[in-house]
Amino acid sequence: MTHNLADRRRVLTGLAGAVGAAAVISTNGHAQESKGTGTEGPLPPEGEITKFSTGGYYEINHNYSRAVVLDNWIFMSNTAGIDPATGTFPPDPVQQARFAIDKIEKSLAELGSGLADIVRYVAHIPNRDDLFPVMNFVTSRFEGIDPAVTLLCTPLGSDDYKVELEVTAYRTAGKRTEKRLLKKL
Repeated sequence: MTHNLADRRRVLTGLAGAVGAAAVISTNGHAQESKGTGTEGPLPPEGEITKFSTGGYYEINHNYSRAVVLDNWIFMSNTAGIDPATGTFPPDPVQQARFAIDKIEKSLAELGSGLADIVRYVAHIPNRDDLFPVMNFVTSRFEGIDPAVTLLCTPLGSDDYKVELEVTAYRTAGKRTEKRLLKKL
């Protein structure tokens, strides 16, 4: 019988791969099953996961976090450009982008990070006519950061939404030595 937590992890990880599910060890050492593909690999060391909320309506009523922090990784949910003074969406998509980035920046600051730590973002801009004005503004806020970017022109939850931004950040990424590669492929 396996008694220590490290041995239990090894046994359960092997079993999980065999049955196509991931085994999770809780802090009390008991196994719990989670749905997975069995390809997740070894379980990470025990640690803390932080679920950050700004108290927004959708965060509270639809059970999601503004951001989830795992180690130095920060995964931020889509962020809409709501005017914090009025609680409404301005009709101007660039103004919505400004409010969205401001909220992202404040949220990252609360988590010990900043815009310079963003390594990837996804911009959802439903109207193609808004693409260049919004991206010109967003580009100005991310100048010198140059994260990986995905642009999508897809419908959003309401016609009031002109832009939503989703970011992934890595704390301290902005302080690291940067290496730039240019390869024409």
